[in-house]
Amino acid sequence: MDKKPKGRLIQSLDRALNILDILADRDGPIALTELANEMGLDSSTVYRLVATLRAHGYAQQDERDRRYSLGPKAIELGQKALGKFTLRSKGSPFVRELASKTGETAHLASMVGGQPIYVDKRVGSGPLTISAQIGGVALPYCTATGKAIAAYLPDAELDRLLGQTEFRKLTEKTIADVEALRKHLEDVRQQGYAVDEEEYHPGIRCLAAPIFDHRGSVVGSIGISASVSTLVGDKMAGCVTTLLDVSRRLSNSMGYVEGDE
Repeated sequence: MDKKPKGRLIQSLDRALNILDILADRDGPIALTELANEMGLDSSTVYRLVATLRAHGYAQQDERDRRYSLGPKAIELGQKALGKFTLRSKGSPFVRELASKTGETAHLASMVGGQPIYVDKRVGSGPLTISAQIGGVALPYCTATGKAIAAYLPDAELDRLLGQTEFRKLTEKTIADVEALRKHLEDVRQQGYAVDEEEYHPGIRCLAAPIFDHRGSVVGSIGISASVSTLVGDKMAGCVTTLLDVSRRLSNSMGYVEGDE
């Protein structure tokens, strides 16, 4: 995320946007006092700000416990923003196809503001109950979708992405060292797709392949998530074949001609 410019900010707008960020990052509703404490402001100030957001539909309040969450207008705005990405509009049918053919949950990620962001997903018929959140970051060091993009970025862009990434050891298998990751990304380029071997969440294995545009530049990735007990042997091999076919055709739809990257 871009750092805020110093000075010349409209304080009330800056605070209102901070509220939206907090509400968006929360897994559930938040109380006014907790919201005020997180912002370091008094409750009366935060109340007026959130009341304004409610009036415009960007925040809502549960009538039972009086807690706040994002309103329908914020969700609508996010959907409209995602809809403007060419990759999402072109990629959605391919995401559905991938989920249908593999039976697993499929994801589509796109480079947005210098970061890999999940822009679409389709839940498969398999038993997986954990999947990425649309609008969330596809971490470039521990998710297959993120690594499939990072592996094909130009050196300067990769340096910038890794420089702004906070490496955390999410599981015992997470690659939390920059140099080890760079070596791993070389392997991703060699085989043409990325694998997340329980690096983001225990018990979950993911596959992802890059998507290229008419310039031969990587613009996103498409992949699947499944339990480690499901994605093995012939099933794994079949999913890799399907994934590479779908990603190739999606790249072609973006104007990519093989050999351009």
